[in-house]
Amino acid sequence: MPRALTEQRPEYCPTGHPFVAGHMIVGWEPCHCTAGHTGHRTYWCEFCGAVVEVPRCVRGGVATPEVLGLARPERQ
Repeated sequence: MPRALTEQRPEYCPTGHPFVAGHMIVGWEPCHCTAGHTGHRTYWCEFCGAVVEVPRCVRGGVATPEVLGLARPERQ
């Protein structure tokens, strides 16, 4: 019987905001940093702009809002 592949979604951004529906953007960042992977699922926090990649990228400074093409709303 084939095994199902699952991906564990992060519960919080690095600054502690909860990743809940309506307050995060889920995306995909193509990458070949690790053999056998074609990219990373990205989770962008709409509260602070922090980005989490699953699995974590081994290259530095890749998953930033600027690199992913995400604009963060101006805070008043």
